Amino acid sequence: MIPCRMEEQNTNIQLSLNEQDQIQGLFFKPYKSQKKAAKAPDGVKEREVELQIADGKKLSGRLTTPAEGKSFPLVILLAGSGPNDMDETIYDNKPFQDIAWGLAKKGIASYRYDKRTYTYPESFTVKDTVEQEVIFDAVAAFSQMKQQKQIDTNKIYILGHSLSGYLIPRIAAETDGCAGYIMMAAPARALDELLMEQVTYLAKLDGNITKDEQAAIDQYKQDQQDLQRIDELSDAKIFFGGMSKAYMKDLLSYDAVQQAADIKVPVLCAQGLRDYQVTEEDQAIWRKNFETHKNWKFTTYPNATHLMIDGEGTPTNEEYKTKGHVNQAFIEDIASFIKK
Repeated sequence: MIPCRMEEQNTNIQLSLNEQDQIQGLFFKPYKSQKKAAKAPDGVKEREVELQIADGKKLSGRLTTPAEGKSFPLVILLAGSGPNDMDETIYDNKPFQDIAWGLAKKGIASYRYDKRTYTYPESFTVKDTVEQEVIFDAVAAFSQMKQQKQIDTNKIYILGHSLSGYLIPRIAAETDGCAGYIMMAAPARALDELLMEQVTYLAKLDGNITKDEQAAIDQYKQDQQDLQRIDELSDAKIFFGGMSKAYMKDLLSYDAVQQAADIKVPVLCAQGLRDYQVTEEDQAIWRKNFETHKNWKFTTYPNATHLMIDGEGTPTNEEYKTKGHVNQAFIEDIASFIKK
């Protein structure tokens, strides 16, 4: 891991090598800040609660509650893909902090934690899958929060953003007794299809596809083709710039929509309509399959991005550099969903 201080945002660069010591992967990881946590607003109380995970390891976590009262409903916040911190920090935006504080003001507690890949990036190997990245720790958080005295253990909910939203059906199978699930910008389509769509969208934004952009598109197309013969490939194969053979093979065997049919508790499926990473097409698939199910509810936010932060104009990745806050209507919809 090589720490790098850059003009716009500091980062850690991680190289992975194969058995011949050749570079097989180049990854950009969050540059861990030593800044203290922001002070919670009036009416909101926060305390550090570490999450106990496998092998005796711990993840930094934060329990957020209303300043007064007890026996609160609680939402566990699960971050999207990549090595995210507990706030899902991207530049100056902290969507999970916004959600936690917003819910606390409405009488609802929450728990969020640094992802394993943020705290222990070196421990994530080519043999690991979304089980190690997301699911095991989500189940651990659910189990641990049931022991919190301030929490109404019959009203624990789980919110999954992006990749974690996609994995909610798998998480639901491992969290019996969960009161409900919130799918925030959750893909319904296969991950390789979304990644191909994203890289193509960004390349075409300025109307001019550069040689580097075309090379990236071509590589993603090749990776998609390689998925069709994944069993023939080396275990060292890396897909889509950073995903191992084991990681992708695990996802190939997963049908999120099919498994979601097993969820019998309430589900809130929320989508921003300015999201180019997970789009209206995904929401349409969820609706087609579950709109007639009484336990499912669907909401959309016309100006919201993938982070559920409002913006204007054509959505771009540059937009994430602009500081904003999570759409208040989304927070209110979560609160209404929980309190109904």
